[in-house]
Amino acid sequence: MKVDWQAKAEGLLLGKKIVGVRWQTDKERPSWWERSAIVLVLDDGTELVASRDDEGNGPGGTAVVDHDNF
Repeated sequence: MKVDWQAKAEGLLLGKKIVGVRWQTDKERPSWWERSAIVLVLDDGTELVASRDDEGNGPGGTAVVDHDNF
């Protein structure tokens, strides 16, 4: 299953550029989420939103790892 998800993620993400970063609007935010999440907008219009878990029970955090300066 992990390999299947990885292949799908690669097809959706590889070669894409982040062209926008913004907060979800109240209209976009699921009603059961207590706050909005960051939205990463890709050059093909795809939007990435971090979720607390795979069931979408709330917004999730993101982390940036800079291995050269870690």
